[in-house]
Amino acid sequence: MTETPTHPAWAWGIGESSDSYYNYWVYHEASEYEIHMFWDKGQGHSVEVIPINGFDENDDPIYGYNEESDNFDTEEQALEYVEELMDKYA
Repeated sequence: MTETPTHPAWAWGIGESSDSYYNYWVYHEASEYEIHMFWDKGQGHSVEVIPINGFDENDDPIYGYNEESDNFDTEEQALEYVEELMDKYA
């Protein structure tokens, strides 16, 4: 997934995957948002945009409620939505 082209304001995290799940994060360069793309076998492919409202004393993000989310039948559809969100939230 990290080889997927990315909007200049975004970077893919390392992520993890197997035959039964995947879990990927996309990080905004200004630390305003994160996009979470995930799937578990037998479930839909999900995408959510999560705002970062600040950082705590350990520099860990303080997350807000997801601003947009959707579910898809395929990983390819979910990835297309992620790319749309990267443009929208750049």
